Amino acid sequence: MPPPSLSSSISRHHQAPAEIEGQALRTSNFLRQVIEKDLATGTYAQRQWGGGPGDAAFHDAGQPDPAKIRTRFPPEPNGYLHVGHAKSICLNFGLARDYGGVCHMRFDDTNPEKEEKEYVDSILDAVQWLGFNWESNFNGKQESHLYYASNYFDFMYRAAEYLITAGHAYVDEQTAEDMRINRGDFGKPGVASKASRTVTIEMTDNMRYTPADIQVKQGETVRFIVKNKGQVKHELSLGTQQELLEHLEQMRKFPDMEHDEPSKVTLAPGKQGEIVWQFTKAGAVNFACLMPGHYEAGMKGQVKVNKK
Repeated sequence: MPPPSLSSSISRHHQAPAEIEGQALRTSNFLRQVIEKDLATGTYAQRQWGGGPGDAAFHDAGQPDPAKIRTRFPPEPNGYLHVGHAKSICLNFGLARDYGGVCHMRFDDTNPEKEEKEYVDSILDAVQWLGFNWESNFNGKQESHLYYASNYFDFMYRAAEYLITAGHAYVDEQTAEDMRINRGDFGKPGVASKASRTVTIEMTDNMRYTPADIQVKQGETVRFIVKNKGQVKHELSLGTQQELLEHLEQMRKFPDMEHDEPSKVTLAPGKQGEIVWQFTKAGAVNFACLMPGHYEAGMKGQVKVNKK
């Protein structure tokens, strides 16, 4: 339980703006402006709700949606939440509360090997501690909006097929080597038995790597042991500066995106992993944590590859 002063502050924060000390106080931002415009013009007034996640046909067969807006908070249960998640919780649950809607608590449980019930329980507890819940009570009917993506994989598969046939997505059938060539050559996956040395890199919640500056020789294969010493999820991604910045933009749009490239490792608190890499080209190879807010806080480093 938070201390009484903090509980009071949280309770006050979660009051509707007009209720705070009797003041007609409203905050505004572009999201609220879009929502208010859509509500005023009735953009989605005819929307149907099928009672759960589903495609357009499923919802068209449902009843008129009693919720004025629907938002969602979709964490992946493979680690504990950090301050960025708290911001998303307050944004999505807060907007739903303020505009007569509901926020879906939807776990993106798409990688069972990295997910644990401990993280599910911790996330649910954090949402409630911040003063929110995933229940709705429209027209005297109480419903839970706690969902798991794994329960509707078939729907997501059909959606992926539609996007591909409509020309909005494609299946990349390149080999790992072709992908490496096309995105810029900063080395290639190495063989652990040929590694000339092992370098241990620690990641902490002060958004730093230790060490952050590493020297290697051109052609050298290095085994990196990466350890997450923090309480939130971190990652280490090797790449050119351009590649890292491009991937950073993708992570801003899809913060729970998983990586399976040999040049990247994502770790839950207390876990460790490894990258084995051969540095074939002299110059600088960058590494960074591209999770939202981490890169901006300075979580980055560099490998200097000295010419033979």
